[in-house]
Amino acid sequence: MSASERALLICLCFVTGVAPARAETVQGIRAATSTPLAPRGGVMQIPLTAAQPGTGWPATLPLELADGVRLQGTVAWLHRTRLESAAARRWTADASGLGVRTIAPTDDTSRVDLGSPLLLVRLPPDGGGSVVFMGEPLSPRWFDPPPPATGPALKLESRPDRPDPASPLEYWRWTLLADQLGQSPPEIAFSDPAAAFLAEHYATIWRSALARLAAASPGVAAACRDQLTRIAMDGEQPFAAWVAQPAVVNDLLERCLDPDRDGDRLARAALAWSDAQSPLIAWPELVAAQEVRVAMVNQGLRPLVVRGRWTHVEEDVPIAVEIPAGQLTIVRLDRPPPPTPGLLGEVPEEPPAVLTLTASGVPPIRLAVGPRHLEARPPGVFLTPFRAPLTLAELQAGRQRAVAANRGTIAHVRRRAGRWEIFVDCRRPTPTTLGPQAEAVTLRLGPPQTPFATLLVPESGVVRRLDGDETLPNSLLVERRSYTDRWYMRMVVPDPWGGDPGPIGLFRLGCRRQHGDGEATETAPLTGPPWRRVTGAAEIDLNRWDD
Repeated sequence: MSASERALLICLCFVTGVAPARAETVQGIRAATSTPLAPRGGVMQIPLTAAQPGTGWPATLPLELADGVRLQGTVAWLHRTRLESAAARRWTADASGLGVRTIAPTDDTSRVDLGSPLLLVRLPPDGGGSVVFMGEPLSPRWFDPPPPATGPALKLESRPDRPDPASPLEYWRWTLLADQLGQSPPEIAFSDPAAAFLAEHYATIWRSALARLAAASPGVAAACRDQLTRIAMDGEQPFAAWVAQPAVVNDLLERCLDPDRDGDRLARAALAWSDAQSPLIAWPELVAAQEVRVAMVNQGLRPLVVRGRWTHVEEDVPIAVEIPAGQLTIVRLDRPPPPTPGLLGEVPEEPPAVLTLTASGVPPIRLAVGPRHLEARPPGVFLTPFRAPLTLAELQAGRQRAVAANRGTIAHVRRRAGRWEIFVDCRRPTPTTLGPQAEAVTLRLGPPQTPFATLLVPESGVVRRLDGDETLPNSLLVERRSYTDRWYMRMVVPDPWGGDPGPIGLFRLGCRRQHGDGEATETAPLTGPPWRRVTGAAEIDLNRWDD
């Protein structure tokens, strides 16, 4: 495999380029590799370059086979996708951050941060030999792909246990999953021909790569295929537990396609990849003053003994719990006791709580749990940034992408004129596409040891309760204002809901934001997978406020 092919398989590596004063017209188009993969009857992909980058790329380019047959290929534009999205977050969302479409005349290859052109061409089922592209000979690596799968077609739908249906770069996983389930893959439904071609190309390449691995070692191929399509259970809810990070996945593809690896070398390389995958992912499900509940998923095939230890506490004794294979398990851990007061009664500051999870053969997972209480001091308490639902790839990578600034939400608890109030600032792109009645914030609030009051506050319209009790306190005051790029709400907390915290001085608050231009949501202070209801709330100590 050429260096150009490897770069495209792993990911487009965009670097910030400097735009010229005026874009030049592209000249001297040529192939960036001389040995593209050529599945007979399938789609061949050729990365393109040019002697003079620029705009004005043609939508199609010709290619001539050794027997004189001329083919017409589609020029595709592989590009970064926009970070902000109005769509609901999918558990299996494609993490590559890439999209593909037919190239436009305005697409500029002199700006290397914008995208990269590809040629996608349908090959005849009896193709072979060299090809000529833009006057230069190429030597494709011809091969016969495996026969298509049979059986009822897998339904293309958005579910936690299905690949991202909106991404051409994830369609290949539908074909592998269909093979595992004894079905045929769903039809390619992308309307743009470049997206449809690229989806088919990678589906063919993946099935062929695993067939090549199976010829070297059926057992290793079965293990790798399982890791690419594994499904776990949360009670009765199935969800994906496969390897999802694009760079990690494409590392396996590169190993399977490497012509310098064959037989035992190929099997050993793929087995090393399989053994390197961590079976454990985890996230905080609930954070309270006295306990923490952690969701753990064992993505492996055998039970896993996980040890949890508070690493911010000296001589903390770890606990051990067995996590069944293929299941989501909620583990409850007591917080260590708070620091003891000094001789003069001063209370030392509690260090940030860090829970470290370890297991045999698993890299440590460190969860920053946060304080047992947020202390309310002037000018107020800000909840952690609102976050979208978790995705599988983000958990495996150990980091979550931040919400775009023009879709961000900030919640603030403060005291004004002797009353506690909640202020929520909701940003949005301009112009917004739906009416303001679709924008809303849901608040879960109240003192400890009492049921939450759940309040839906739309940008405009009726404020109502969602907890089964339709009664609103007479002292409830909600103020809202709308602007082009944002709206905000201010609520004076009624006494029964924590406005008068009493001697305990504690108040709980959890928030959910829904957008007016789609189904996207974010929550604070915690988030979770899309199918699980987020119930966490911050516990705020109101006793430290000093006017």
